[in-house]
Amino acid sequence: MPLGQMPVLEVDGVKLPQSMSIARFLAKQFNLAGKDNLEQAKVDTVVDTMIDAMDKLGPIRRQADEAKK
Repeated sequence: MPLGQMPVLEVDGVKLPQSMSIARFLAKQFNLAGKDNLEQAKVDTVVDTMIDAMDKLGPIRRQADEAKK
């Protein structure tokens, strides 16, 4: 397992780690990455915004004290 972590996608015997690398690879494979550089930047903006939101929500979701949630 590359880098000793999950997730890992294996394609043609090559193991690709890191969730965002996998997502970008699959987006390009299935023509979801944008038709040009500007469209790709717009896609990246949406993805980066979602990652930022999840980073902020993560500690709340993991909070054991229900009153603090």
